[in-house]
Amino acid sequence: MRRTLGTILAPVLLCSVLAGCGGDADVLSDGAASDPAPTETPTSTQTDGDAEEPVDYVVVGLPSETAAGGSVSPMLTPVRTPDELDTFVSQFRLDSFADEVRDDATSATDEGDLWAAVVSIGCDVPPGVIVEEGEAGYLVTPEKVAAPLQECLAPVTTVALVAIS
Repeated sequence: MRRTLGTILAPVLLCSVLAGCGGDADVLSDGAASDPAPTETPTSTQTDGDAEEPVDYVVVGLPSETAAGGSVSPMLTPVRTPDELDTFVSQFRLDSFADEVRDDATSATDEGDLWAAVVSIGCDVPPGVIVEEGEAGYLVTPEKVAAPLQECLAPVTTVALVAIS
């Protein structure tokens, strides 16, 4: 039986495409392509100022949702009032995730002033966050994931809700 190079490579290429090997984009559930999501988020190296000292804080929640959107920020935003909370959750494309963040925020005990930030958009959910006071406000950094995933079908948005006393 005589085989050509095309008949040998076709199954290999098909397998690579189906397995997602070497792809530069993820496919979302609606079939649209997205840019690859970073597995780590920016830290305090941006122009927001370097961390100065530790802060007394409690992590109230780390709600996460697949393909919820949002923008990662190294700075915490105050969400003490309903208007501040509504402004913060308006960045999410899924109303169900915005409602989850609202519920977590409103059920927080009186541990201090409530702050929030999108700390990660990627394949993994960080196990926690570290909060420090910087020149321009409170800096939040996600903790490293012990065994990060190499690929995912859609990025997961993680929000840190933090009470600062």
